[in-house]
Amino acid sequence: MKILTKKLLSVLLVISIIALSGMCAINSYALTDAENIKFGVMSDLHFHSVETGVDTNLEIMLNYYKEQNVDAVLVTGDVADGALPEQYAKFNAIWDKVFTENAPQKLVIMGNHEFGKAYYHEETIEDAYNNYLNAYGYSEINFNKAVNGYHFIGINSESASVDGKYTSTTLDWLKTQIDNAVAENATAPIFVACHQPLPETTYGSTQGTSGTAALKALLKDYPNVVYFSGHSHRPIENEKCIWQGDFTAIDCTSLQYVSLEPDFNPNDAYEAQGALLVSVDTETNKMTVERKRIDKTNNSVKDAKTSFVLNLPLQKSTFNYTDDRIDLRTAPVFAEDSEISVSEVSGTSATITFPSASHGDYVQGYKISFINNNTNVADYSETYVSDFYIDYTNMKPIQTVTANGLSPHTAYTVQAIAYDSFGLESTPISTTLETLDGNEIYSYYYEPYSYHTWADFSTLFNETEGVTFDSINMETGYNVLGDVTHFGVQRISGDEEGVLQYDFKDKYVTEFSANVILYDSFVNNYSADYIVSLSALQEASSEYIDVDTDFSSRTVFEENNKYSLATIVNLEPLPEKTVSVKLFVAPKTPKGFKAGGVGYTIMLDDISMTLLNANLIVDEIDNLDMMSSYSNITKTFTYTDDGKTHYIAMKENHFSFK
Repeated sequence: MKILTKKLLSVLLVISIIALSGMCAINSYALTDAENIKFGVMSDLHFHSVETGVDTNLEIMLNYYKEQNVDAVLVTGDVADGALPEQYAKFNAIWDKVFTENAPQKLVIMGNHEFGKAYYHEETIEDAYNNYLNAYGYSEINFNKAVNGYHFIGINSESASVDGKYTSTTLDWLKTQIDNAVAENATAPIFVACHQPLPETTYGSTQGTSGTAALKALLKDYPNVVYFSGHSHRPIENEKCIWQGDFTAIDCTSLQYVSLEPDFNPNDAYEAQGALLVSVDTETNKMTVERKRIDKTNNSVKDAKTSFVLNLPLQKSTFNYTDDRIDLRTAPVFAEDSEISVSEVSGTSATITFPSASHGDYVQGYKISFINNNTNVADYSETYVSDFYIDYTNMKPIQTVTANGLSPHTAYTVQAIAYDSFGLESTPISTTLETLDGNEIYSYYYEPYSYHTWADFSTLFNETEGVTFDSINMETGYNVLGDVTHFGVQRISGDEEGVLQYDFKDKYVTEFSANVILYDSFVNNYSADYIVSLSALQEASSEYIDVDTDFSSRTVFEENNKYSLATIVNLEPLPEKTVSVKLFVAPKTPKGFKAGGVGYTIMLDDISMTLLNANLIVDEIDNLDMMSSYSNITKTFTYTDDGKTHYIAMKENHFSFK
């Protein structure tokens, strides 16, 4: 009986070990007590098929980790920018070059870019999974790996959505892994990795988190969880890169480029890359998160800022990095003698300069307002982020802002406010100015050409009074947005851009703008993933000239998140005597332009151009009285950037369908 019992216990023990090993996708974890550990965390490498800065950055950072004798390296996704095999291979080749022996554990999860081809319907989700598994030699999509007694749990999205998708399938699996880890060691930190951040936690988590709300709700019952994420590319100098509430969340910056709020890449985005070095010391009961930067001058690694130090065991009563930190901070301040200087004032614009504010940490950004004294409303306002992400200890001493779109002959109160990383605002500094009248008088006859596409017309593009439309590589169609039909266009061939062309007879076009409605899968993506450009043809010329444009940030239509809206407008006046404009549109994909499918339909609305009738230019203000005999003509005036008064006769309601 004793022999049978021992045999039975042995069998049960083997079965138990096999069952536990099945939970771990990479391999089984050892059921041992936790000990000291040191590991690296990096994210958003965005390898391209051609060499970019990350090729060097990764080698520098891995060599640093090798010097630190790390036990593991955790990568929270977006390694392969286009989800291509050669991009995965570049990561592995650099890894093998650095770690020739005694390599640390390689723990890599997928980001939304690893689903890039699936996102554009070039492969299935299963294909994307298989590419990932084959690249790293993994056998399961999600993993639970123990290193030195600490559990590293990695989860991957269930769809190609930019914000990720984590259903009960993933959440139930994750809960089981965490529960097992807690049962094994109730006091040890549990490291959970996912590409997307959790809503309203770390810096940058106000966007791109629509798919992780349920994940945050699950983790609230586990104070010893430390959640690592990437995706946002936010600079790690911001103190809100760590958050503690019901658990701990830490955002890792990009090893390729930084991105700033609300969601754009600054011109010097590739000058600031970094990663993390994490260590757990069981003697001091401390977990230290060191923030590191690539030092491009010396091709080495340097400290980005002071480390985060967490008390162990992790429990809410000892959390130091909660939202209450704001109560311990002060707002930025301007020096007592700080003044706003005004220069280059015209009828519609002015430039201001002022000394930068100071702060015990650093100044996150500035809010600028030009308040119209007649209406008490800001005719111009701008909020912008400072240059802290380059070197927060050596920031620009002077701020310069140029405001456009001001009203002529108007008094303004100009106000500047500095704010810190938690949103605390300084006392404003202010000054006053008055825009100019100008010293020369001109007069023009303008016609507004505009229409909305949400009406029952047989074609998207209406022609009237000397305005004709043509297209290249485009076909028209329509989509229903809510209860309203919008006519749209889609490229016929995926090898070329689509072109919408407007020609004007006996008229010059001076301004162009249009609302661009993007359909479905581009709603939550960045504007950089859609190419929109404008060119202009001058009278008696045969070549179109490229025009600088602004393609505004997208906003999602209320109550219908399948559509987003952006606006394109020329930033500078169109070339003199422009008689034709072309609008080029195409999605930007990892392999160039691609046609067809959800996400490639573009709809235009509120198309608007200001037309200058070439036959009715007048030089004397008195001639405006003569023009009043024309129907729908009213007198008005405006200013151009040269500071001269321009009186305008405007033909109202020339062409406008609602």
